[in-house]
Amino acid sequence: MVKGIHIIGWIHMQHNARPKGDAERTTLPIAGDDAVAKDVVGRFIDLPVWRCL
Repeated sequence: MVKGIHIIGWIHMQHNARPKGDAERTTLPIAGDDAVAKDVVGRFIDLPVWRCL
């Protein structure tokens, strides 16, 4: 099991969203015991589709 984003509210994401590489980009925790699964979740979070939120 891998958990990501769950504790981050939409207000935080709306006001703190920054593009990849921005020094002020917020972080999103990803927890789990499977390194490959955590990598998949990390890449999913980085998908451009989230920019529309």
